[in-house]
Amino acid sequence: MDSLAAEGVAIDIAVEMPSSADLVDFIDGTDLVLTMLSRLARGIGGDMCVRESPFDTEVAIFQFWTTRTHRSPAYRWVRNVVSEIAEEIRAQRKPSPNFDWNTP
Repeated sequence: MDSLAAEGVAIDIAVEMPSSADLVDFIDGTDLVLTMLSRLARGIGGDMCVRESPFDTEVAIFQFWTTRTHRSPAYRWVRNVVSEIAEEIRAQRKPSPNFDWNTP
């Protein structure tokens, strides 16, 4: 949102959702605009109109898990694989000069 503010663009956030699971059903039939990662948007399909952002954006991605799975070797392996892939993707990107990868 900082990049929009820097351009003098103000937006009114109507909804924030913790998951992409129900986004298509939620947005369908409304005049709302959805902002999401392009890889997710391409996988949604349906009648959604997908467009690239006209400005540079940065999105923080977090992993969450339960206490029950915290010490599970299988879940630990999956979390590590996801982290390694995310790091590879991050290393390939040139971040904007105003973005701090270490800020949650």
